[in-house]
Amino acid sequence: MIDAASRMYSTTMEFILNPTTLKRVTSTTLYGNTYTEAEVMSDLVKASFNEVEWKRERLPSSLQNILVQRLITIATDAKAYATSSKAAAYYSLKGLKTL
Repeated sequence: MIDAASRMYSTTMEFILNPTTLKRVTSTTLYGNTYTEAEVMSDLVKASFNEVEWKRERLPSSLQNILVQRLITIATDAKAYATSSKAAAYYSLKGLKTL
């Protein structure tokens, strides 16, 4: 069960944090969307590290690790991600210190 949930979570993170998806989030701000890349990543971090929701589960550390690894990849990837995505990922990683 845990492996299936981890795979599903990982696949979801790959889709949401895909360079193309993040570019679309940024592009739609030109048309009135107010949800930014930083907010997307911040919401993912908040949901993944919400202690109240995760108290009964054994899964959190695995899922949190998937998200953190993905954010590190975004922040350090020289070519695939836009500068705004890298900045949002770095900001989200930096924010983990305060959780």
